[in-house]
Amino acid sequence: MSALLLAAMMLQSSAYHDEPYNGAECDQAAADRGIQIEMNICAWREHEAEDDRLNATWNEAREFAKSKDTRYRDSAFFEKEDDGRYFANLLEQQRAWLKYRDTSCTIAADHYRNGSMRPMAYSACMAQMTKNRTAALRAYMEQEY
Repeated sequence: MSALLLAAMMLQSSAYHDEPYNGAECDQAAADRGIQIEMNICAWREHEAEDDRLNATWNEAREFAKSKDTRYRDSAFFEKEDDGRYFANLLEQQRAWLKYRDTSCTIAADHYRNGSMRPMAYSACMAQMTKNRTAALRAYMEQEY
């Protein structure tokens, strides 16, 4: 068995929730030719890019919610029991969404259990759901009331 084939098999069997590709770059041309390991790597890299966008957007949304808390605290309608509720609610929602995303994508990937497409299915799901969450956070920040 060649060392390259052995390495590819080891990559395929690694846990796909962590960084499974040890810094490997996406070879889009190879992925476009249907080489599964490359398709898996490219899908993982897309998920990472979407996750980076989400993290940046989360930082903006967090500050937005905190500024809403400050504006509310300074308003005539302030009630002590509601202090910090915008950020607290957003944080609770984000934590619940992360669990929902991870579980949903695990279920989607399990359709390909023990198959070479499983990591790609997981990563593609993660990328799409993360992209959708980024859009939802942006929409939240556009609300003014």
